[in-house]
Amino acid sequence: MTFTLGIILLIAGIFYLLRDTWSGYVYAMILLGNAVNLTIFSIDGVNQNAFPFTNQSVQASDPLTQALVLTAIVISFATLCFIVSVLKKTYELEHE
Repeated sequence: MTFTLGIILLIAGIFYLLRDTWSGYVYAMILLGNAVNLTIFSIDGVNQNAFPFTNQSVQASDPLTQALVLTAIVISFATLCFIVSVLKKTYELEHE
């Protein structure tokens, strides 16, 4: 389910990227960032009621995928802020 939603968001992000509008670029970055996060998160598989670190012999969640998703969230947010600031400066220069 998570992988399927990630693929759907990836397709929607590529669609917005191909529209060639400024708002399409922003929507595409949001959707592509979320698609990458869901795809990375679905690689490990979600274990309900599982902790990343435990002393018992129960199946634990993999902390590597959680760290990768956290890093991807930070990178996609920073990229989105950069794109919005470039678009804002471009708009200001065109409408002087």
